[in-house]
Amino acid sequence: MPALAQIYVCTTIDDPLATNGQAVVYGISSNGVLSGRYFDATGSYAFIDDNGTVTAVDDPSYPGRATGGGLSDSNTVAGFDSAYGGRQQIGFVSSDGNLTYLAYLADPLAEPNYTVAEGVDDSATAVGICDAASDAGENGFIATEESVPEPAPIAMLTAGIAGITVARRRCQN
Repeated sequence: MPALAQIYVCTTIDDPLATNGQAVVYGISSNGVLSGRYFDATGSYAFIDDNGTVTAVDDPSYPGRATGGGLSDSNTVAGFDSAYGGRQQIGFVSSDGNLTYLAYLADPLAEPNYTVAEGVDDSATAVGICDAASDAGENGFIATEESVPEPAPIAMLTAGIAGITVARRRCQN
């Protein structure tokens, strides 16, 4: 029998926000910050535990149904909400209280709202699983943040094209 190189000592994590200390840890950053889920009388909530300072991560659309998974070194949490009585999972990334859904981003043929984010890096790139209707099974995904054009530049572009069109018609007459 090979010799053990190390002995691990387990420490129970009791979340002070939880009922009876019920907490589950799913992620840890390289600087020891934890993420997971705690339970109380109203549901389950994702959390970040930074050396005893606990911050709840909850989605106002689905209160009391969040699970925190992976955690980046910048304390961005990947997780999911259990919606509609747990029949659908909606993946999210939460950073500094700003929650972004990942639903429909993983696979355009995925079942409605079935994405589970399980990991995230410091650039908010998330990984996880989605249920793909295309092959009747689960697939992995990677979701990267993309910038969305601001409405003002789009409106200015539309106005510019309209102005050019009007000017062109006037020149033709």
